[in-house]
Formats: sequence, structure tokens, C-alpha cells
Amino acid sequence: MYPQQQLQLGTDSSGSSVEPLGKWQMRVLLVEDEETLAGTIRRGLRREGMAVDLALDGGRALEKVAINDYDVSPTTHRSASSC
Repeated sequence: MYPQQQLQLGTDSSGSSVEPLGKWQMRVLLVEDEETLAGTIRRGLRREGMAVDLALDGGRALEKVAINDYDVSPTTHRSASSC
């Protein structure tokens, strides 16, 4: 299990918020266009000790992937912005 710790947000080169990694954390890019659901998932992943960056659409996800390394990126099969 990953260590629990208080996370401080920083920013990446695009000005988007990113969470710093602890010693044993995974960095997760959560791509979800429903903000309420995204918040719920993000809180659960954080409780498990993961650093979670959020992208509300595919374009923002691509921007984040271009400048950050992620261990995993859970996404919905088809979001409203991809229709």
C-alpha cells in the first residue's frame, strides 16, 4: 500500500495543477468530463495515496500527457466532448 500524506498542489508548464509524488506514489491522469464523478474518483484515489491530475476533456488530457509522465490513466469509453 502507498503511504498516506498531505499533498500540496503545484503547477506544470501549462499552468495546470499537478500533485507532487511521494516516495511510493503512482501518478494518475484521470480523464472524466463529469465533474462530480471526477471529484469522487479523485478523492478515492488520493485516499489510496496516489497523486491524481484531472483532465475534463481529451484535449486537456493530451496537453498533460505531453508534459508529464503518468503510471495509469483511467478514462470513460466515450465522453460527451468526443461525440
